Amino acid sequence: MADKTGETSRPSANEDGAPKPFGAGTSKTVKAGSDLIRSLIASIVWSVAVLAAVVLAMGALLIALDANQENAIVQAVLDVANTIDGPFWRIFDFYRENRQGARTGPDSVKNHLVSWGLAAVAYLIGGRTLDRFIRA
Repeated sequence: MADKTGETSRPSANEDGAPKPFGAGTSKTVKAGSDLIRSLIASIVWSVAVLAAVVLAMGALLIALDANQENAIVQAVLDVANTIDGPFWRIFDFYRENRQGARTGPDSVKNHLVSWGLAAVAYLIGGRTLDRFIRA
């Protein structure tokens, strides 16, 4: 390599001309590489968490709007939401009541909205926490 004076310099030597020891100067490249990999993994974790939250929110919306569950897309979204809701299903039980105040059966819409809403929030909080932990 030629510098401004036209002289060539040896990239593998120290300032005094002595050869660099093996592995010298690579710690910055290793750190940059590991930071890049950790950043990529953190981004993937966050993306999966956001995708799970979106699916749960879409499922809750489809239940609330009483979408046609025989439609393939609606059924696919509801199946995925049922699969990923985890331990949040029916933390709270909601029931329909008649005019006399007697319970007539579970309120499916409220159960889905609350359970899947809590699961979506948990995915977002957990995903962001893992994202920050991986990047640190």
